[in-house]
Amino acid sequence: MRGFACFSIPYKVHFRRIHVAFILFIVWCIISVVLYSVSRSSKSSPHFKKTLNVKFVQRVGNYSSACRLPSLDPFHPSIQQFIKDLGKLQCTGERFSTFINNVLEVKGDGIASVQYRTIERPSGDDFKVVLSDPRSLSNTAKRTDENADTGLFGRFWKAVFGPVKTPFLGKATVKADFIRVDAITSYGWTKSDVHMQVSPKQEVLARPQKPVGIPLDVALIMYDSTSAANFRRKMPNTLEYLTKNLNSVFLQGETIVGDGTTAQLCAMLTGIAEKKQPEARRSENVSDSVDKWRWIFKNFKEKGYATLFSEDSTTYATFNYRLHGFKEPPTDHYARPFWLEAEEIINRYCIGGRASHNVSLEYLLSFFRAYKDKPKFSLITHDIPHNNLNTIGYVDDDLKRTLQTLEKESFMKNTMLIIFGDHGIRYSGVRKTIQGKLEERLPFMSISLPNWFTEKYPGLYSNLVQNSKVLTTPFDVYVTLRHILSYPSHPSEITTGQSLFKRIDSDSRTCTNAGVEEHWCPCLNLEEVSTDEPLIRESAEFVVKFMTI
Repeated sequence: MRGFACFSIPYKVHFRRIHVAFILFIVWCIISVVLYSVSRSSKSSPHFKKTLNVKFVQRVGNYSSACRLPSLDPFHPSIQQFIKDLGKLQCTGERFSTFINNVLEVKGDGIASVQYRTIERPSGDDFKVVLSDPRSLSNTAKRTDENADTGLFGRFWKAVFGPVKTPFLGKATVKADFIRVDAITSYGWTKSDVHMQVSPKQEVLARPQKPVGIPLDVALIMYDSTSAANFRRKMPNTLEYLTKNLNSVFLQGETIVGDGTTAQLCAMLTGIAEKKQPEARRSENVSDSVDKWRWIFKNFKEKGYATLFSEDSTTYATFNYRLHGFKEPPTDHYARPFWLEAEEIINRYCIGGRASHNVSLEYLLSFFRAYKDKPKFSLITHDIPHNNLNTIGYVDDDLKRTLQTLEKESFMKNTMLIIFGDHGIRYSGVRKTIQGKLEERLPFMSISLPNWFTEKYPGLYSNLVQNSKVLTTPFDVYVTLRHILSYPSHPSEITTGQSLFKRIDSDSRTCTNAGVEEHWCPCLNLEEVSTDEPLIRESAEFVVKFMTI
């Protein structure tokens, strides 16, 4: 059975008894049945007089390919009503503390006392967080008026208006990735903040490096529920920078392999579908954590890489919502404890006066800086577009600035950068349109490589460009990452997928052999069928008879 795109055809018909919407729904269902039946029987028909034409979309790549990919118009009229400009994200909370390069600094007025605690992960538990014992921060600021709250006038002012707002300045060196800061104001209120940064670990710095086929750092940045079309709609500045400055390759045929984020990241990070993994579902009586899965993190760590994984969604986290999560941290720097603690502070995409997505991007930058001379593998994911296809627009300028910083600090000279969506939007009215259904299946994916790569490996780069017009999946990304380590040899124990550095035969690449579940296949392989086919004629006569009752 194949996936079909079904389209309503406008007719000027007088309906007397039944509501128009109900009639169209019935027609849609009948046409769906017809197309399904035709796909099974049309190959035996030797005659073709007229063709069932679908003009809703164009096709990507070779027309004779085994999979004819749709090329969607990001601004198709059917979805215009759902596209909104939300403007700039406004985070109005007060910023009174910073944490950079292991230095915590608190500065502000009206702060009476400050305590900080490190945020830590309890052993073997991916669902809880523990805080260290609190430590006080000394105030080193000098008061401008030592007698501000003494004397008759001072006591009167304090009684009527409260304590005088005295300045606070405190610093401390804290060797940790995550901390929580709690400040007591002069009025007795408590205000809190959380910070994340990468504090380099000596055991990681000392980890021996082993020969790698293609010596590249790898950085993956994922945006939830982001289709290729929506990225083009809402991220024009980043898209322009990727195109003009980083010469990025955009995978026009990137396709989801199953339902939801877990299916995509499982394929990308392990190369094995979830249903073929050791049982890890929390709903099952006999199941375990996901530690035994074949994680790509381990492959890079074995080669001497420093590794990082940060997912800013906690309740609906990829490997925690339905699954048991990890017993042991999967990477050298694992941010889940931070986001669990930050959950109570995050308010409408903001942590205090900072956008939460910027906190995540700064964490990535600190990782690059902490291991400047060390090979690096990182994955960060952003939840901000999950419930609204328009909110990713908040990220556009900030992501562009992050890319500019990576380039300015020379990190892009040795980095393979993959920016991608796990799938398109799965909720809201847009999913009721044909465009929305196809967008869900066609997530955004771009791959950026340093200039020296194209010069040293022109064949590999040419294959990547060629493959950008072919049906590809997260399984292929997994094999590509493995290929970086094993080159020129092909990675072993690969059952699904193919390296994007090796040309994929479009004439034989189908959803089935690419690992795409049947329901999610986006290929528009409609077949020519004679309108004289008995099934077509009977169905058409039934529709006409029904509509003229």
